[in-house]
Amino acid sequence: MKTLARTASIVLRPWPSLLVWAALVFVGSSISLPRGPGLDFPVGADKIAHGLAYAVLAGLAVRATSRLGRRRVFALAAIGAAIVYGALLENWQRLLGGRTTELGDAIANAVGAVVGGLVALYVWRPRRQRTANSMEPPDHGEAGCPQTD
Repeated sequence: MKTLARTASIVLRPWPSLLVWAALVFVGSSISLPRGPGLDFPVGADKIAHGLAYAVLAGLAVRATSRLGRRRVFALAAIGAAIVYGALLENWQRLLGGRTTELGDAIANAVGAVVGGLVALYVWRPRRQRTANSMEPPDHGEAGCPQTD
């Protein structure tokens, strides 16, 4: 029973940060920013903000799903979910007063999600994988030469 509780704790641990970030992205996408002289963003700054927000979102999603097994499959699903979430929020903005839907924003969301998800997949490794890899001595095979896979 103790092992089941520990496994559940490890699997569920990264989900709250993902859910909080997704909620912050939703709120940020839903509020209208004040307009006027001196209040406009520099050209392209909003696309960078979109890309960064969805890079973090997809990175957190890949991190959250990495402990479920078949890491690459779940990572691709997490990246896809972040892209769909971005597209849905862009369409959601059409229903709100003071917000507009832009294809450029949706593209920035998707690019950010892909970059953030791939960075999380190939750079970040689960703790148990890091620990296991760092504690194993190199395999020198029968001839004493290091093995290459």
